[in-house]
Amino acid sequence: MDINFVAIKGRMTCDAKLVPGRTGNLLIIKLATNHGQGEKRKVTYHCVMYYPQTESEEKFLHEHLRTGVTAHVTGNLGNYKDSNGVDTTFIRGQTINVLSFLEDTTSDKVDDEEEEIGRALAVLERPAPNRGAPARQEPPRQAPAVAVASKAEPARATATLQREAGVEVQF
Repeated sequence: MDINFVAIKGRMTCDAKLVPGRTGNLLIIKLATNHGQGEKRKVTYHCVMYYPQTESEEKFLHEHLRTGVTAHVTGNLGNYKDSNGVDTTFIRGQTINVLSFLEDTTSDKVDDEEEEIGRALAVLERPAPNRGAPARQEPPRQAPAVAVASKAEPARATATLQREAGVEVQF
């Protein structure tokens, strides 16, 4: 019995392309994978053809599969002859998982990040539960708060973090 199964994880080399197919819209993506180390390191390029199951999946994948995004694809190998008669191999995708997303630069995202950082700081500043009297009293230790600011609006994030919590900001 033969097995035709492919599972790859790689980075998008270009934005996903949506083209009309016989049974619905066809999503075409191109991934690059690395193998080997040092001077023997090689890059392999893969073409994936995928029929989204629903309109929402189609919209999501077309919107988020952009150059540089990491994706995981499972499927099987297929081939066809191109217009010049050359055999071309591709991956007939069965599942596509987006593993990384490009940064969104909208102000809503910055507000969400500030809110999330505020919740994290509240947890850090919350006193530890009392588990009995310590043998000797030591001043409580607190690690310096460090937050990673959005590269979309560093000045706004820096000002907010420094004003609210005196946090050291790293970019």
